[in-house]
Amino acid sequence: MGESRFYLGEDGIMYIDLVGDFDVQDAFALKDASTKLMRRIEGNTTRKVDLLINNSVCKKPTSEARKIFAKMTEDESVGKIAIYGYNPVVRVIASFVIGFSKNKNIKIFNSKESSLAWLKE
Repeated sequence: MGESRFYLGEDGIMYIDLVGDFDVQDAFALKDASTKLMRRIEGNTTRKVDLLINNSVCKKPTSEARKIFAKMTEDESVGKIAIYGYNPVVRVIASFVIGFSKNKNIKIFNSKESSLAWLKE
């Protein structure tokens, strides 16, 4: 996962900052770690966790990594997903992941503030 990080905020939203390149191993590491955290939240069995993904400094992930990200969006513990960032290449890739995912509760935003507002609706 390199310098990428994720954490659960006091608001119950999982914040994910994607940094650098992503290959299949990085994508699996992020998926596994975030899934474990979502399932450990107060013994979570039914509550869905909303994700706020910062794509601002992410570089182009491999096609295998994109497929893993798409599968991650479909996890039963995942609620709404807001993706924000200004990198045009990464925005196109995020659009691909959204199109590939069965989860239709995903949107791309220009700012963290608008992303959070949508998640909290």
